[in-house]
Amino acid sequence: MIQADGSATGRGTAARPGELTTAMVWHGRTPLPTLIAELPPSPQPAPPSGQGSDPFGHLLRQGFRRTADLHEAPGGAAGWSVRLIPRTAACAHTAICDGDGAITCSDTVVLPTGFLDAVKRQGWLVLYLGDVGLPAIPGGDQAAQLCALNTAAAAGRVVGARVPART
Repeated sequence: MIQADGSATGRGTAARPGELTTAMVWHGRTPLPTLIAELPPSPQPAPPSGQGSDPFGHLLRQGFRRTADLHEAPGGAAGWSVRLIPRTAACAHTAICDGDGAITCSDTVVLPTGFLDAVKRQGWLVLYLGDVGLPAIPGGDQAAQLCALNTAAAAGRVVGARVPART
């Protein structure tokens, strides 16, 4: 499971930090394949620039950037990647590899319509890491999931990057 400092422990499981959720998220005028990995709640909100320690510091140094709103897809994070191994048309085993090539999180995810086709066409997806709260939302309620992602991003609890993805 990915920690806010970028380290990894264990495997993501349901309703725990490290759980993975997929969605097609509108960034501007384009829906992009998006993978959201839950991080443990941060004990404090992200500090203003230059003050105190930043719970996302390690990830920011690796190319992730704060995501205040979802209207623009974030830039790339060097070395990070995602591997999707389709199990059925509606689910895939997913592994996130960090900048050092280590698998930091691995889980089976439910895929929204068009997700795999978009990943194959673009060769990348948007990866958000943060304390979003998606495990508390009933599966399939994409509107509530996107609302939670927007709320967490606006509160400074999400970092994101565009990362290569392969199937």
